[in-house]
Amino acid sequence: MNTKQLAWYIARSSGITTWVLATASIVFGLALSTRLVRKKGVPAWLNTLHRYLGTLMLVFTAVHLAALVADNWVHFGLADLLVPMASSWRPGAVAWGVVALYLLVAIQVTSWCKRWLPRRLWHSVHLTSIPMFVFGTLHGFQSGADRNNVVVQWGALTGAAVVLFLILFRTTSGSGRRRRGGSPEDRIARLNRSGGTANSGYPLDHERLERGVQPIGRERSVEDGQREDSERLLSLGNHAELLTGGLSDAGPGLQPVDVGL
Repeated sequence: MNTKQLAWYIARSSGITTWVLATASIVFGLALSTRLVRKKGVPAWLNTLHRYLGTLMLVFTAVHLAALVADNWVHFGLADLLVPMASSWRPGAVAWGVVALYLLVAIQVTSWCKRWLPRRLWHSVHLTSIPMFVFGTLHGFQSGADRNNVVVQWGALTGAAVVLFLILFRTTSGSGRRRRGGSPEDRIARLNRSGGTANSGYPLDHERLERGVQPIGRERSVEDGQREDSERLLSLGNHAELLTGGLSDAGPGLQPVDVGL
């Protein structure tokens, strides 16, 4: 391998790496949204890893584009890599990659800005990760130089099969969850509207949900606790009266109980 071929090898390796990262990120995302990981909460490091994989995808995609521009064999320009069907070399195959690039940027930007965006907007954009994966896979098989490699073919088929299985599992488990009263986010919203709190006593939100905080019922207030204690003491007094034949009248203040011993 000489220096003239270096850019071409970097473009090939970075493209394959980006697809592997995309597969891993989608697999983690689908697994985290189902019961495959945990029924009660999600470890914070899994969500962090999911976001980290998305950022790595952007890094290796940038390396892939830079290597294609630097390569002297096909001569790609910026317009060829950023405008669908603008490339003179396999325009359809390159267009799949261009569309996947725009979807990837939209997904990552909205993920970084998630706390400032409406959840419905973020979720709608995040769902485009599946079309992004499909477009990226088509781009690799139609334009990649390693598409005839048996290892690459079996790796792509295995990754696609795992993603398809998780999509089907997510769809079926999601329908059952809606019958049971909605998603965890919907239940948290209902708890917050009714005064529900998290384990720490603060209102729940989606960011706290991602860190594994679980919703509980409304905490007992001081007044509620005093009222319950009074009712409990009165009930004990009534039981003592039934057992001993009555309470002695000691005037105002405390009421001593004659236990008859």
